[in-house]
Amino acid sequence: MASPLASALDGARVLYRLLPMSLRLPAGRAMRAVLEPALAARLPKAQTGLRLPANAATLIGLFSAPLGHGTAAHLCALELRAAGVEVSEIDVSASVGAPVETMTANAKSNDGAAVLMMNPDTAVHALSRGAADLVRGRRVIGYWVWELEAPPSHWRVGRGLVHEIWTPSAFSAVAARAAFDVPVSVIPHPAALRPPVTPTPESRAAGRKRIGVGAGDFVAFQSFSLASSLERKNPLAAIRAFRDAFGADPKAHLVIRMSQGDRYPQAREKLRTAVREAGPGVTLIEAAGYDELMALYAACDVYISLHRSEGFGLNLAEAMLAERAVIATGWSGNLDFMDGDSSALIPAKLVPVRDPQRVYSVAGARWAEPDHDATVESLRLLRANPDSRAAMATRGAERARALLGGGAAARALRAP
Repeated sequence: MASPLASALDGARVLYRLLPMSLRLPAGRAMRAVLEPALAARLPKAQTGLRLPANAATLIGLFSAPLGHGTAAHLCALELRAAGVEVSEIDVSASVGAPVETMTANAKSNDGAAVLMMNPDTAVHALSRGAADLVRGRRVIGYWVWELEAPPSHWRVGRGLVHEIWTPSAFSAVAARAAFDVPVSVIPHPAALRPPVTPTPESRAAGRKRIGVGAGDFVAFQSFSLASSLERKNPLAAIRAFRDAFGADPKAHLVIRMSQGDRYPQAREKLRTAVREAGPGVTLIEAAGYDELMALYAACDVYISLHRSEGFGLNLAEAMLAERAVIATGWSGNLDFMDGDSSALIPAKLVPVRDPQRVYSVAGARWAEPDHDATVESLRLLRANPDSRAAMATRGAERARALLGGGAAARALRAP
């Protein structure tokens, strides 16, 4: 049952949804700044003496949401089961207002550790809406990720709630250690345990037919959610580099797949404008599910991500496992599984964070500005040398399989 304060927050959400989209984000931030600390203060705290080895875990996460946190929850469950750990999955997607694809039936919780598969602020909402008993009197782990070196102020609501933190990259661990005084372990997302469908000539042809490009055309691809910030994912830089690399060449195509545009209409319109101005070689599509994503991996020659920062980079790992050459910014969490031999890493300078969406608004934080000329050169080289491109893709897949095959979560769970 939700707490009275959580119920009041539900009422506030009804009013929030009546606001025009341009006012929702600032109103939501102001409301959360007041209510989340109050919610957190009423939650059970992590009790001393409970950080004990376990062979069972209840994962509390966004299992139904088409978000990175949802994928991470499924991967963690898969990894633990593969190691013989008893796993229960509790889906809280709907209760925290996350987008939902297909609702996951909740399993009965077990007596093992509780793993919060969502960041501290979201976890506070989930626990306040009936999930608090799932952590009471247990070893509690927060599987948390952040995309900057400096932690956000709203993570403070997680202090005292967990015995330890798991995070998917050494980069993300920097923020976690700065924000909390509990042990922090790097537990990579085991993307190789659920790799993309291996592309075949047939799936490649079908994917290309779907986006209307010829068999011999060159296709670069990027996929992201606007909830992750247009500025951080940086598709506008990919558009500029692509146009400077290939001009109006009718056999060169950049496909950008976007989700959650309805929640961020201003950012969506900015992206649409950039695509229109770039001309017919750049295509913007709305995300339409997992099968479509697999078809686009099969259809493309290169996956490109000129991100300013990544906490991990699940799409990058997936593209490597799909045996696609990857162009990516050479900074942040993706460097845990990418190097200059397995991918085309773009050098970058570090600049102050400036995010018009204010998804990232940490004072003094920095992120990357990938080098434009180096990106143009990489695009041209990978297009001109298909054999080198294929060899890079093979090396990338081998590296991702070697580094992202799982095992770390079970070891951490069972550790004394």
